[in-house]
Amino acid sequence: MNAVFHTIEKKLERPEDNDSIFRILAKAEIISEKFARKAFGMGRFRNILVLGYMMIDEKRVYENLQKLDLFEDFAGYIGKYIKKADK
Repeated sequence: MNAVFHTIEKKLERPEDNDSIFRILAKAEIISEKFARKAFGMGRFRNILVLGYMMIDEKRVYENLQKLDLFEDFAGYIGKYIKKADK
C-alpha cells in the first residue's frame, strides 16, 4: 500500500489515507468501481494489523482473511497500470 500511496500521490492526487487510495484509483479508472467498493476498509484493517492501533478482533481478522483474493486482484490492476504507463 505504501508504494501505491507514493506512486499515485505523484501522478494523481494525494490520498488522505489508505482507503482513499481505492477511491482515487477508481476515479482514474485504474481499478473498477466495484473493486474499490469491495476493497474499501482493507486499508484501515491493514493499519490495525501492522501498526497495532487497537486490540485485534479475531472475528474481523477471519472475515478479512476471506478476502485475500482482493490482494491478488489489486496487484493485477496495479501491474496493468504500470505496464501501460511504461509505454
